[in-house]
Amino acid sequence: MQENIITKEKADEVMTIKGEARGFAIKDDISYINSKFGQEGVDKIEAEMEKLGFPIKYNDIRQMDFYPVGLAGITQLVIKKLFNFDDQEYRKMGFFNARLPIPVRLFLRHFLSLKVLASHGQKLWRKYYRVGNYRVSEINEKEGYVISIIDDFNITRTLCHTISGYLAGLVQMTINKPTTGKEIKCTFLGDDHHEFLVKWETKK
Repeated sequence: MQENIITKEKADEVMTIKGEARGFAIKDDISYINSKFGQEGVDKIEAEMEKLGFPIKYNDIRQMDFYPVGLAGITQLVIKKLFNFDDQEYRKMGFFNARLPIPVRLFLRHFLSLKVLASHGQKLWRKYYRVGNYRVSEINEKEGYVISIIDDFNITRTLCHTISGYLAGLVQMTINKPTTGKEIKCTFLGDDHHEFLVKWETKK
């Protein structure tokens, strides 16, 4: 089934995925939609969610509470259906999201280097999700890249692109240099884990 075809059956399937997401992990996507399309865009998502059998008012979601991770997945698929987001737009959304949550801003106060970010990455991941495991597999500051791996996290392909943008934003805030991010391995493409590459320009 194509990712941009969201049906009641697909929504029910996504909601069976085990795990939870923090409220702000869901609301951040809605904040991005609001920034682009205003409240009208949010209303369209809520109307579509009700059609799928999952009525929700995103303003009622509590930032620090946990919700079924499938709710984040369905929201992403509804966004794709309504606004025809491509992979790059999801990466933009992730980059946007990296600058929002208070827990992230507080966490970054302690980041002195990429190595510190790497050693605390799983702790930051748990601020978002109670499913999946995050680790940094390689840092090469000379060549200008970081490779991250996420295991046991299979929600939607759209969320993979959002995470790649988020990681690019997180690294950019850490090193204070423009970055780009992309997923180079994905379980939805037959790999056994997700792998993300974040790059930046270095002086040669």
